[in-house]
Amino acid sequence: MFNPENGVRLVDGQYVNHFPNHYELTRKDLMVKNIKRYKKEMLSVATGSSSSSSSTNATSDAISALGAPPSTEALDFLPTTYTLPADYSLFVEEFRRNPNVIWIMKPCSKAQGKGIFIINKLSQTKKWANQRWTNMPIKEGYVVSRYIENLCLSEARNSI
Repeated sequence: MFNPENGVRLVDGQYVNHFPNHYELTRKDLMVKNIKRYKKEMLSVATGSSSSSSSTNATSDAISALGAPPSTEALDFLPTTYTLPADYSLFVEEFRRNPNVIWIMKPCSKAQGKGIFIINKLSQTKKWANQRWTNMPIKEGYVVSRYIENLCLSEARNSI
């Protein structure tokens, strides 16, 4: 759309509602994937691990240009998160290691709080999975994250 060769022009007062590949940030599963990949690249750069990956090299070049060493602590804002159904076995393993943790489940592609629920027992997850995925030809993805109980609030509102 933003390529001048395609002939699309914006007129005065016209706004763009989406930017190319916006779903990489707006879909919960893709955002988690991208944050985890970026964190892995930062750890690789910080430890000086050699990698032939062009994205890691590009990340290293960008960091060198800024002159700042990567800070992996800045990337610790994401709680433990898994994408279901792909990471279901990893999630179950983590759940069993920490049975008293509360988890929040969110559909990957919905908004406005639709489809979100809290779980604190593994049986709730199994029951949900059986109900949700047995009769569906396409399994809708969910992300499940460790619930942050004492969330930082701005002006007494959820700022995230």
